[in-house]
Amino acid sequence: MNKAVFYLWGWIFFIPLISATEVVDFDFLIDQNDTVVLAQIRAYRGEPDFFLPEHSQYTLKVKTADETALWDIPLAVNFVVLDPLVNVSPTPAMVTLPYVSDYKELEVYRGDRKIFTAKLDFLCNNDTQCSAGENQVSCPGDCPVGSRDGFCGVMDVMDNQQCDSDCLQKYRNCRNVTVPFIFFTLLAVGISILLWRLYKNKKNQRKSTTTSL
Repeated sequence: MNKAVFYLWGWIFFIPLISATEVVDFDFLIDQNDTVVLAQIRAYRGEPDFFLPEHSQYTLKVKTADETALWDIPLAVNFVVLDPLVNVSPTPAMVTLPYVSDYKELEVYRGDRKIFTAKLDFLCNNDTQCSAGENQVSCPGDCPVGSRDGFCGVMDVMDNQQCDSDCLQKYRNCRNVTVPFIFFTLLAVGISILLWRLYKNKKNQRKSTTTSL
């Protein structure tokens, strides 16, 4: 029974990791007066949104550098909460899309009117530096496995035996984390040897005192 539970949880945890694709979250705060705040953009491995609203006043467009719209989709924005019935403004609006490095700009529309635009160049600028906004998913050239980018590449660590300090301790696979362990182990051994020698010296002193008596 315990083995069955173990394997079940293993499948539940690892299947999403194996089947996951590179995606990016766009999290907005949208006010009824059409003020838009891009609260967060995060690239990671997961699943894109499959359930988008059929009809919405709001539209999200994600474009390339040459103004080609890779995505032109309705954005779910609800200013009314039904339980209890209250108006909420600003309200969160979130969407998860497959990630490609060609993303350069996003636009939010209400009807035909553009109400917000933002550059996406910071997701990957290819300057060999792992900068803010970049991580292993959005810009592997600038942020290889092991970079301090806030992203844990668990499967890369496990498959390639590489170190990633952004992972939890048991997934890091960082050899340098053994340095403190070795230091304290040697320290403990040294203290043990010192105490043993003190004990032996006292014991020999007692023997010599007894013999002299």
